[in-house]
Amino acid sequence: MPDPQSSREPIDVLLAEDAETEIDLVRTIMANRDGRCRLTVVRDGDEMMAYLRRQGAHRSAVRPDLILLDLDLPKTDWRDVLQQVKGDSELCVIPVIALSASEDERDVIDAYSRHANGFVLKARQADAFADSIRTMARFWTSVAILPPK
Repeated sequence: MPDPQSSREPIDVLLAEDAETEIDLVRTIMANRDGRCRLTVVRDGDEMMAYLRRQGAHRSAVRPDLILLDLDLPKTDWRDVLQQVKGDSELCVIPVIALSASEDERDVIDAYSRHANGFVLKARQADAFADSIRTMARFWTSVAILPPK
């Protein structure tokens, strides 16, 4: 019996991350999703908002289906970025997953109170973080139904 998920269109994932090792890890995992994920990387909060608003160098940007947001980005604070995304009538439907090395429950509460759709801990061991990213990618590409663009 064919897998009904295999006929799904690839999803566009926007990763807002400035740590090269974590970018490389996510890029490798997304590339191994059999073409189900197209990854774009932005490295700070300002660039993320320019990308989402299709400004400057990002005029031809594709609206992402999913955003992975590091909570330790330079420039515009993640709280402001998340509030801008979830406060925008066109962008608010894009799921945003907060990525953080912090286990501080205030960060978890802050993220969810600003309408993050998930909070993933960046485990200290690369293998554990990779497993989390793999599981998340599998969920968003094979299980979840995403809003139309």
